[in-house]
Amino acid sequence: MTREARSSIRRSCAISVYRWRRSRADVSAAGSTISSTVYGDFPIHSMSAATGEGVTEWVDALTGWRGAGEHTLELDYDTYARAKAALGWLNATFDVTAANDFAPRAIAERLMAEVQSRCASMSASIAHVKALLVTEDGCDRIAITNNLDPPRWSGDAELAGAREASLIVNARVQTHPEELARIITQSIADTADQFKVAASVKHMESFSPPAPKPRFRFSHNN
Repeated sequence: MTREARSSIRRSCAISVYRWRRSRADVSAAGSTISSTVYGDFPIHSMSAATGEGVTEWVDALTGWRGAGEHTLELDYDTYARAKAALGWLNATFDVTAANDFAPRAIAERLMAEVQSRCASMSASIAHVKALLVTEDGCDRIAITNNLDPPRWSGDAELAGAREASLIVNARVQTHPEELARIITQSIADTADQFKVAASVKHMESFSPPAPKPRFRFSHNN
């Protein structure tokens, strides 16, 4: 597959990334169990972005509520900054090539298993590790959101055996950025060895986000 073909497929798949991120951000801690309750004076609604369950009720609550601006939140930005800094953030792109056909989905699943195993061995909690898999047949997305559960595919694309594929990886893990880069790099290498393919990292960046610096703050009216 030529570079132009890969770029074309990536562009065609890019529109699905936003939907994928929303679908992975399932607000309901209880999965498909949707409930509403109240914490203090504030209503709490659970919902699932993956299924859409509870979203209509949430929107109705937002549009029907007339209490906006009545409460000013006291935010501890130092605590917020420490929480963000506890996670290593990583973005990476790599290509997989081979002389013979390989199973693209199996490679992506093996990569997730390698990352999960390494994180578990060093007690590094996974917030999420996502990968967009692209072949000449199309694309699909796979993700893990903890150290135990198996990876989940966002779609059911039938990706035939291929000799070339690309993966775009996005990770948030409770470890130092340098350690996260090492985990992903080793996981890619070991996955490539197991499938007898060549893996070439085209881009990788790993970092901790800077502390938030809000430009505007609400204040109480005297």
